[in-house]
Amino acid sequence: HTTGSGKSLSMAFLVGILRRLPELENPTFVVQVDRNDLDDQLHDQFVAVRSLVGAVNQAESVSDLRTLLKTDNISELDLRTRPQRMPRRAITSRGIW
Repeated sequence: HTTGSGKSLSMAFLVGILRRLPELENPTFVVQVDRNDLDDQLHDQFVAVRSLVGAVNQAESVSDLRTLLKTDNISELDLRTRPQRMPRRAITSRGIW
């Protein structure tokens, strides 16, 4: 887990591979982070490979994340930025990882 070892890029490639698996039925990925600098780094990395991962959205709150997850854009990746407790019922749809 050293700095610069490619963890963010590995995550992006994994999302790109998984979203192309037909058995996952066009999944949504939610990445939760605990630091704003890490959130910005991941967001920038995923945007850089948008052609691989699909649309990238950055939620600013739990409420914002709920709204993003209710949309029909199921190829999105949502990065949650503010440390808040996520209610257990916040994510109830199939295909959200």
